Amino acid sequence: MREVAVLGVGQSMFRKLPNRSAESLGVEAASAAIKDAGINPRDIRVAYTSRLINAGTDSQKILKEVGVTNIEMVNVENACAGGSTAVRGVWKDIASGMYDLGIAIGVESIHTTDQAGKLIAAKEDLEAEVGMTMPAKFALLARRQMAECGVTLEDFARVSVKNHHHGSLNPMAQYQKEFTIEEVLNSRMICDPITLLQCCPQT
Repeated sequence: MREVAVLGVGQSMFRKLPNRSAESLGVEAASAAIKDAGINPRDIRVAYTSRLINAGTDSQKILKEVGVTNIEMVNVENACAGGSTAVRGVWKDIASGMYDLGIAIGVESIHTTDQAGKLIAAKEDLEAEVGMTMPAKFALLARRQMAECGVTLEDFARVSVKNHHHGSLNPMAQYQKEFTIEEVLNSRMICDPITLLQCCPQT
């Protein structure tokens, strides 16, 4: 396997943007990555694009707008791991020597409660009916880690503190405010032991 390098990155704003399509957000991010890499988009030979709710938001629609056509394009649907799966796909194709240059795109636009509900669980799903949403699943996992591995509430809070710190450094982030461990732990309880400041924003 060959070594693989990241030549450029790009992103769109993380916000609730009801007037923006997922495709336009993908075009913005892909264009920024291509510019950052300093490459000709026509040199890209493979693309992986991940998305979840907006069916039809795919490599072909996004890359056509930046001048990339007639290459292998793979569309990935893998929930929260979709972006990582797209990156792994491009890495694998380049590391194997199949291609020399590729692009991974992760895009979504979630701005209504109905869309978010589709993410969490189908309405007819029995688990959803009894309250097994994503925070509930993560709360169960957290409790098990606390019982079996000695993980503490403070350990979980540190993850949120770290992520909010990184957001404070990124002008494109949805939230740009830092929090202490105490503030995270004292925020509103969502599903014990998960508090509000440990939950992902709905975007």
